[in-house]
Amino acid sequence: AVVSTQSTGVPEIEGVMDPSAIQFCARKISVITGDIRKALDICRRAIELVEMKGQQGGKVTIPFISKVVQEVYGGQIQNQLSGKTSEATLPLQQQLLLCSVAIATNQKIGAKASTVAAGKLHTTLTKVCVDRGLQCPDFSEFLDLTSMLESRGLVSVKTHKEKRQQKISLRVQAKELEIVLEDKTLLSSIMDNASKFC
Repeated sequence: AVVSTQSTGVPEIEGVMDPSAIQFCARKISVITGDIRKALDICRRAIELVEMKGQQGGKVTIPFISKVVQEVYGGQIQNQLSGKTSEATLPLQQQLLLCSVAIATNQKIGAKASTVAAGKLHTTLTKVCVDRGLQCPDFSEFLDLTSMLESRGLVSVKTHKEKRQQKISLRVQAKELEIVLEDKTLLSSIMDNASKFC
């Protein structure tokens, strides 16, 4: 919505962006950087791409946005999660929580994002930690971990007056998450044995 508002009145963007492409761009950039200026830059580059392909007057659609995001950022999400960048990489507990969200929501490639109650997710994370001989975060620590992942744009949290009833879902695609976890033996083995933690 913010990107849509900001793009109104910008000559290069207004009128040539398909609304669904703007939404897609906003979601992608919120995961990667969270910087609205980057989203507007991606929109402008996508318009240039459309013009280069000789589609003057054509609308920028999701495939154009996807192509530009991939060219500009490549595997930055994967790098952030797999520890290939020098910038703050995810601590082990946050990575375990990310796996637990995928397990608890029964996330499949191409499946619609589903949610899980915070209480159930905490139980799943506890089972994962016990299975691995790792320290289990209490519910308060769990909420802090969830908040950290939300601030990184990796999960979405729908608040509820009863904390255990908060709804949590993945904001990264399951396919991206699986690619990231391939190089992590510990995390891959957790995903491969998901049924025992449900």
